[in-house]
Order: sequence, then C-alpha cells, then structure tokens
Amino acid sequence: MGRNFSQMTPEQRAECGRRGGIASGEAKRRKKEAKNVIETFLTMPLKKGKVADVQAIKNFMELKGKNITVEEAMHLQLMQKALKGDYYQLLLLQYPLSFGPNYQGYSHLLSRLHLQQS
Repeated sequence: MGRNFSQMTPEQRAECGRRGGIASGEAKRRKKEAKNVIETFLTMPLKKGKVADVQAIKNFMELKGKNITVEEAMHLQLMQKALKGDYYQLLLLQYPLSFGPNYQGYSHLLSRLHLQQS
C-alpha cells in the first residue's frame, strides 16, 4: 500500500495484517518443504546398496570405497580441507559443535567463506 499504518483506517490495517499473515504462512511452507528436500538428499547414499556404518570405521583409510550418505561425504570433504590447513573449513566444522547452527556468528562465517572463495 505504501502508506504509513498511522494513516490507514482500521479496516486497511486489518487487511494488511491478513495479507502479511498469508504471505508469512506461504513462506514458512516453502522453507519447510525446502528443508525436507535437503534432509532427504543428505540422507541418500552415494551409491546403490547398503550404507556403511560410519561409527564402526576407525580411520579415514577405512572410508575408501565405502558407501556413505551425502551428508557424511560433505563432512568428510570439509574435514579433508581442514586437515590440509584451510582455516575456514576448520571453523565450519567447529562452530556448529561449539555454538549450535543457530549461532549468529555462524552465518557471518559462512558469508566470509563465500567471499574468500569468490
């Protein structure tokens, strides 16, 4: 509408609130669906067949040729880069463990990592 709420009639404010509520609900549904799709992809195995039990693997060398999930492969890739001295990859691994994924510094770290790789 482009006007200040104080200049609107109560009916106009109610209509704006209703539209905002509808838009908010749609956005929440889209985000939930995207989250479900990502979670599905992350739990898929890389290859056909039974997925290896990563908890039973004792070292990195035992992982070679094993069928692991996409998420495990992504974490492994981060770990390998961190072992080669990539400081930001190390932080990506440590932040969720230390502060949780909702920590505001985590998004800052992700943006810094994106800028570094550009």
